[in-house]
Amino acid sequence: MRLVTLLLVPAALLGGPPRYARLGEFQGQVQVQLTAADPWMAAERNLPLTESAWLRTGAGARLEIEFDDGGAWRLGPDSLGEISDYTVLSTGQRITLLSLDQGTAYYTGQPLGKDVTMLVMPGAQLTLLQGSRVRQTVQPTWSQVAMLEGQVRFSSPAAEMDIREGTTARVEPANPSRFFLYPEVAAESLDRWSEDRDKALTAPASAAYVTARYGLADLDSSG
Repeated sequence: MRLVTLLLVPAALLGGPPRYARLGEFQGQVQVQLTAADPWMAAERNLPLTESAWLRTGAGARLEIEFDDGGAWRLGPDSLGEISDYTVLSTGQRITLLSLDQGTAYYTGQPLGKDVTMLVMPGAQLTLLQGSRVRQTVQPTWSQVAMLEGQVRFSSPAAEMDIREGTTARVEPANPSRFFLYPEVAAESLDRWSEDRDKALTAPASAAYVTARYGLADLDSSG
């Protein structure tokens, strides 16, 4: 796992109740490793996921993970990601850190109250500042974030700034001084899938469940 920085939390603040994410819709070959000591196993819908769970997808596969704070993280084909930090402090603040090591991922969500949500990829990390939709792409020589909606704090060895909707940032982990910022977002074939899943999570039939558990309805209506 390649993190730019780590969240440092005083030990006295730890010890809140465990948090559980849910493995939701998926198709194709999807595997899960619940802890480092466990073997990889085939995914199961509604499987509870905790901190340190790894997920990987095969060619043509995709999956969705739903979080207790309203977020949804989706992995496209040939992707590898980890729920690196998924804790709640004794103060009630929730910390969510999701790492993408390869492939493509989409995150939809918003930080609630003092909660912290971070997305990490080789060479860079993002901290959500408001309700956002983000596309991450990790290839062998570069990492890229495309802001589909909202605003995040972007951090890398070469730059630290807020980036907004309609902006794409790219880094090259092997060349930390290189940083590229583009005032546009190129459409990709998986974008429609993620958008459709956002709509499904906020559809009237599931509105009571989504609003109470995941909070995506407010984000959807803001755009």
